[in-house]
Amino acid sequence: MSLPARVLQPATRAIGMGAFYSVYYAAIDAGNRCRRAFAKWSGSAAAAFDFGAAVLLACPVLLWGFNRIAGIPKKA
Repeated sequence: MSLPARVLQPATRAIGMGAFYSVYYAAIDAGNRCRRAFAKWSGSAAAAFDFGAAVLLACPVLLWGFNRIAGIPKKA
């Protein structure tokens, strides 16, 4: 949640954080819809947990990509 604040300039931080949270909540809603669709399709609640695990495994890759694009150096 602090990544956008690291790359936004103070003059545009308010608008940038507003856009970030709009996309964030839209992604949360889309994720919940996918989770429900997978659970309904498979007939088991385990599909929802599997979807959550897949999203969790994708997070380090997305963080790496964000840091590469934003030019944020690695911490020692």
